[in-house]
Amino acid sequence: MSCKTQNVAEEKAQEALGLLNKDVVINKGPTIGKRHSQALILCILLHFCFIIRTALTVAIVAMTDPNASSNKDIPTYNWNDKSLIMASFLWGYCIPQVVAGYVSDRYGAKWFLVGSTTMTATAGLLMPSAAIYLGSKGVMMCRFLQGLSQGFLYPSMHAVLGKWIPVPERSRLGTFVYSGAPLGIVSSLILTGYISSTRYGWPMVFYLFNTITLIIVAIYAYIGSNDPRSHPTISEEEKNYIINSLNTATDRHNLMVPWKEMLTSRAFIALLITNICFNFTHWMFISETSIYLDKIMHFDLKSNSLLMSLPYLIEFLVGFVACFIADYLYAKNTISTSVIRKIMNNIGKF
Repeated sequence: MSCKTQNVAEEKAQEALGLLNKDVVINKGPTIGKRHSQALILCILLHFCFIIRTALTVAIVAMTDPNASSNKDIPTYNWNDKSLIMASFLWGYCIPQVVAGYVSDRYGAKWFLVGSTTMTATAGLLMPSAAIYLGSKGVMMCRFLQGLSQGFLYPSMHAVLGKWIPVPERSRLGTFVYSGAPLGIVSSLILTGYISSTRYGWPMVFYLFNTITLIIVAIYAYIGSNDPRSHPTISEEEKNYIINSLNTATDRHNLMVPWKEMLTSRAFIALLITNICFNFTHWMFISETSIYLDKIMHFDLKSNSLLMSLPYLIEFLVGFVACFIADYLYAKNTISTSVIRKIMNNIGKF
């Protein structure tokens, strides 16, 4: 979409909602509406998905260190393929991404989220048994299944939020939901290090986190909804506010993916290369740093997990500041959404 076309779409959305006319009072429904409750449960769901995703980063240190737990009966293993174990998540993760986005948008993302998260948590619950009976290959199998199922996580999350968050609130509510990811990493790293060092040992990490996640999934299955139209108790005011915002911002009917134009676009190629480089360093850091701190720097398990969590704690805090700046710039209507996103993206990945 060209900048001119995008600016026209933004102006239509703002005009429909009365944002260009300061005298118009916009009826958004209740102060705390259904869009906020949807954002909250999605944030919690994402939080626990990232707890599960990250737990093995520290747990694998405890799984291969006889002195990690105060309970000497906790099993440990002499594995020399720890890097392969950590990489096995990504083998599955990259497979369903594009297809997941398409089917989630076309058929409704709620049950894809429920199914993928249930599969993730179930594989996590099986991991201690897989380690005992199948060794490192069993853990790889569980991690591969977790990656395969979590490949639906972000595409489905994007699809749900794209139908629930009004354009003027996109930065704030979107950041709130996605802040569950870095906060989940922080929680996982700190709690995994602590739990693994107790008498319950590393198996409790998998039993506790994955059981809680299944409970959260059940709650989301009950209160979650694909979009405002299908929500049974949303007020008419809030529903109209959301639908009017989204319908005027983008025409979603009969959308066709311009594959040739997209794959030959310089902007797309630049964004693709940027994300490949960012994700390479991100996953290298989160997968290998705990092993490095343990084997090379000789940090104990608790110190290891605390040091690992610091960058993600800062990411969580900075994200909230950035979202209010982005919404302020959007409300001033002096910079297009495209430019705002480029600024935030480039600062974050610099």
